[in-house]
Amino acid sequence: MMIKKNSILYKIDLLVISLETLNVHFTKNHKTFKFNNLRNTLKKSKLSNIEQLVKMIKYIKFITRRYLLHEIADNILKNYLLHKKEILMNKYCQKIYKTNNIKKQYYKNYKLLHSKSKIDVNNINFINLYLISNLISKNGTDILIRYLLD
Repeated sequence: MMIKKNSILYKIDLLVISLETLNVHFTKNHKTFKFNNLRNTLKKSKLSNIEQLVKMIKYIKFITRRYLLHEIADNILKNYLLHKKEILMNKYCQKIYKTNNIKKQYYKNYKLLHSKSKIDVNNINFINLYLISNLISKNGTDILIRYLLD
């Protein structure tokens, strides 16, 4: 069970870094207080009960809705998939990479999660953008929970 908890924590951490990247680099809001708060909660959390997980998911949804990050993620995905405009996706990937160099956690957590030495960076970014863009939808919470528990 401990491995499952760590897996969930790693996935949430990767998602939080994606949210922070969207907020800082794609909006005019450069405040990271809410993300730092979420990251600190995540570090302290052991997810000992389901209520803590639900509380964390609600907070992630609150941040996503408050800063309209789901719209930004949706815009990046649509431009990439429909119009083959890679500019926004490349910018997003570069900012994630920069965040990784600063925080040294993003890909470390992915490696721990999947026991891989080589990482498919675009796959991580697509998954997180998809989760963020669908988080506010009717089935968004279900999609996120299925992803976390998988």
